Amino acid sequence: MSTLFLNAFRGFPAILGVILGVIFYSRLNIWYAFIFAGIFIIGLICLLLGKHQIKKNPLFGWLFIELWIVSTIPITIFTTMGIVYLTLNSPNLFKDLEKPTMDTLASILVGAVTTFFALLWTKDIEESDGFFSPRNQFKSSLSDSFKDLHQYVDGIKWDAVYSDTVPNGPSGWDFPARYARAKILNV
Repeated sequence: MSTLFLNAFRGFPAILGVILGVIFYSRLNIWYAFIFAGIFIIGLICLLLGKHQIKKNPLFGWLFIELWIVSTIPITIFTTMGIVYLTLNSPNLFKDLEKPTMDTLASILVGAVTTFFALLWTKDIEESDGFFSPRNQFKSSLSDSFKDLHQYVDGIKWDAVYSDTVPNGPSGWDFPARYARAKILNV
């Protein structure tokens, strides 16, 4: 796959979450919270199912770990809705002050909260890294599930679990490489 396609694929949940966060903010409804929480729970179930299945059926486990990425969408939606709310309403916190001071303090507050959320999880979601990353979840699942891999005579399976480059196989841990590693282990 091309780098451009992979980058677009990686960034899709983040941009979708922001767009939906803005749209749903304008149509606030309590049911959205339940729907978004449900999507997050579905993603979490997929992750847990994938981790549970990775040793028995690596391809099945890989697929469900990849679906964990859907959990980032409601997180981004809630974060975006909160930042939009704060942006629109933070000037009211300083309404007793003069307009320039009020605007400055509101901007500082919104900037600080946005930075906090960026450090907390938004950057991980955008860069497909950290806790919400299927790559990291897949790698940790493999190493946890195949601790006894030294018993295998075939070194390619060890490389598929622990090495960044598999001889005559995938290199790295991007989406196609994770699939190729799951196929190697599925044999």
